[in-house]
Amino acid sequence: MPEGYYLDSFDLGGLKAALLEPMGPEGCGLYRPAIFDHRKDTAVNEAAVLADRRAILLFDGVFLMRPELRRYWDFAIVVKAEFAVTIERAMTRDLPLFG
Repeated sequence: MPEGYYLDSFDLGGLKAALLEPMGPEGCGLYRPAIFDHRKDTAVNEAAVLADRRAILLFDGVFLMRPELRRYWDFAIVVKAEFAVTIERAMTRDLPLFG
């Protein structure tokens, strides 16, 4: 179901705690570069890394403009593509992983 993918496929709490809050304007800059390996379907225990105080976070992914994440973005670039192009890209990216 599409709703399940949208609602349940991402650990938004983990994303906020491990990356978005620490890298935000009030954050300490100590972030975790990974918290989950989707290929192995398991949590990752990566050590925290201290970002340079001048660092800029560039974040790529799906559903990033959802309401609960919008406050974390200063700017957004939305890439539009024809449906056929998105399907082709998804097949190239996901077929080996999901079959």
